[in-house]
This record gives sequence, C-alpha cells and structure tokens, in this order.
Amino acid sequence: NTQQTASASEELSATAEELSAQAAQLQELMGRYQLLDSKPAPVRAARPAPGSKPAPRAPMRPAPKRAAPGGIDETQFGSF
Repeated sequence: NTQQTASASEELSATAEELSAQAAQLQELMGRYQLLDSKPAPVRAARPAPGSKPAPRAPMRPAPKRAAPGGIDETQFGSF
C-alpha cells in the first residue's frame, strides 16, 4: 500500500511538471498574438516545482505553407 501511494505521488508529480511545461509553452505561443487596440500581454515564466528537473521541450517545427487564396471554389461552401 505504501509503495502504491509513493508510486501514485511520483506519477502525479511528473504529470504536474509536464503540464507546467506545456502551460509555459502555450503562454509563450499565445503571447505573440494581440487584439486590435491592445498591448500584448506580458509573458510570465512558469516556476518549476521545488527540487524538480525541467521537462524536456519538444522541438518547434515551422508552420506548414498555405496555398495561395486563388483557386478555391467558394460555391462548395454553405453560409453560416
């Protein structure tokens, strides 16, 4: 029972670290956007849990190239 509790606690700690790293990455990405007539929000660094190692970051990939706006048959779309 003690081993199960320790194992569950360790798993929860690892999950919390991963979520914290993902939240920091999301804040960084969303900080690039702003609404019209507003200033961009400051990006705050996430604080790691005491005694924890930072989670490895996934490499960023370039955004896929989009097709030119021409050549789209808009008659295939319905109205909203």
